[in-house]
Amino acid sequence: WNDRKLVTAIDQFAIDATFEDASYPTPFEGKEDINRHFSLLADNSLQLFVLDDIAIDEARNKVAAFYHVEEEDGKTKSNSRHIAFFTLNESTGQIQTVYDTVEPVNKAGEV
Repeated sequence: WNDRKLVTAIDQFAIDATFEDASYPTPFEGKEDINRHFSLLADNSLQLFVLDDIAIDEARNKVAAFYHVEEEDGKTKSNSRHIAFFTLNESTGQIQTVYDTVEPVNKAGEV
């Protein structure tokens, strides 16, 4: 993604994958829809995704990734910490489902 090699990124998804980004009202359904979403993001932003931690459960084909977003100049965007949960297709190893959520702008105790 950070190199904007979208074909390589999209190839990691199963044809019938679902990508649910909690920032949007509905999930992106299928490789074509996910590609359209990623293309719009890539065309309109130079932000980078930086992986902070990862947990892998090979027995259950699950992955969790904790990451943050940086601007092109390397500065971390405020409120940009994310966690994403992936399920991999058992047969192909491709990404089958993703649920991605970002930290809230308002934190408990700051209201």
